Amino acid sequence: MGEKRSTISISRYANLIAAAKAAGLPVVRSEIDADGRIVLVHAEPSDATRMAGSNSFDRILR
Repeated sequence: MGEKRSTISISRYANLIAAAKAAGLPVVRSEIDADGRIVLVHAEPSDATRMAGSNSFDRILR
């Protein structure tokens, strides 16, 4: 019996990991189900990442 063809390509998977990292979500673990569903488990973003979308006035009011 042959193996089932993959439902996701390596390049698609690499793009998803890169997109998560670009969004400031460091990927800790990933899971791919047999049906192609992908789950990316990420750590908490750092303070610098959370503050990236704010301006200096937001920091003063904190």
